[in-house]
Amino acid sequence: MGAQQEPCGNPRQRGVWLIWGTAVGLNMSKKQFPSSPHHRALAACFKARVPALIWGSPGEGKTAVVTSLIQQWGYQAEVLIGSLRDPADFAGYPHITDKDGLLSTELTAPDWAVRAANDGHVAIVLDELTTCSQSVQAAMLRLVNEGYAGSVYLGDSVRFIAMANPVDEAANGQELSPAMANRFCHLSWAFNNESWLEGFMTGFEKVKFPTLEELTTEGSMEDAARVRGLIGAYLRQNPAAIKPGVPADEEQALKAWASPRSWENLARALTFVDAEDQDAIRLLATGLIGQAASQQLVAHMRANRLVDPAKALADPKSVKWSKATPDQLYVLMSAIVVLAKNRGTRESWLQAVNCAVECINGGKPDAAIPAFIALADIRPEGVTLSQKVIEAIRPHLADQEVVV
Repeated sequence: MGAQQEPCGNPRQRGVWLIWGTAVGLNMSKKQFPSSPHHRALAACFKARVPALIWGSPGEGKTAVVTSLIQQWGYQAEVLIGSLRDPADFAGYPHITDKDGLLSTELTAPDWAVRAANDGHVAIVLDELTTCSQSVQAAMLRLVNEGYAGSVYLGDSVRFIAMANPVDEAANGQELSPAMANRFCHLSWAFNNESWLEGFMTGFEKVKFPTLEELTTEGSMEDAARVRGLIGAYLRQNPAAIKPGVPADEEQALKAWASPRSWENLARALTFVDAEDQDAIRLLATGLIGQAASQQLVAHMRANRLVDPAKALADPKSVKWSKATPDQLYVLMSAIVVLAKNRGTRESWLQAVNCAVECINGGKPDAAIPAFIALADIRPEGVTLSQKVIEAIRPHLADQEVVV
């Protein structure tokens, strides 16, 4: 759990918005953000469809606050306590069907899953997760990762939030399996005394939370390109970080650790976080890839933010190519490639090639050529390069089999 800290900001804002977490953090930016980093991190997971797991001691109001938050975000909360259910309540019930005389077995979805699939805007709340037996946890794996209960897909708009007490504080506590732990973004419950007292005195039903739109960014393709460019460049430089394997430390294996799945989840969640919101970025990185990996990644992200890739794509001359470091330009060119691919237009592709040329002309071909090779793989049909572009790029391709 996060340490108790003194709330800050307008008292009424605290009472309304900060019943979980604190506005105090390590943010280096002068920019102000709504509510607490915990809320913003959870909202980013919610918007990105990344399952979140909130850890905290019993009796602190986790379920009440989270279900209220879900409802104010326009979703219905379906609360499930795994220790009160059988594995079939998540994996589906075997059912024999007769199709034109051919008998087969299907997995029939339980009632809660049918409601969720029909209603659409539903958040599945897996409460008391550390009271679930290993067999029930195993049955939840496909549900949490793929959204299937039995043979029924719950739909793209269904979200997942779990809550758990530390094993030594849970009733008949059960450790999470590494497979289950790696599916979640792990967030600590940072209880806020003053905010709770305001709710206690005035009525918890009056507590209002910021909307998803207030807590997150739009999550545009430009945001996605920026995030994936930063993370992708880091992983290209540190390929062993992509799949280091299940941690040897048993305690760490039961929380957040890096895997291809958790890197993808991190990229999706960070797409909905303001680039200046260092507190929320740290929470998400630590909650998805673990403390050590997150420290290295966040340092890389802070050091290599150069310019908005959308701005660079529109005006390559806006970038000081000769003054930027090779690492900064490698990150920028990676993001430009992602953005050009996401936009999928002839114009964006040619703009990205022009950025590669400007990067070469600025004396940084090592950052430009990998990007050009990636662009060659997504070259729109019928697009030709000018002689000027060919002359700039060809000398740096060496033995690369790339058609210019």
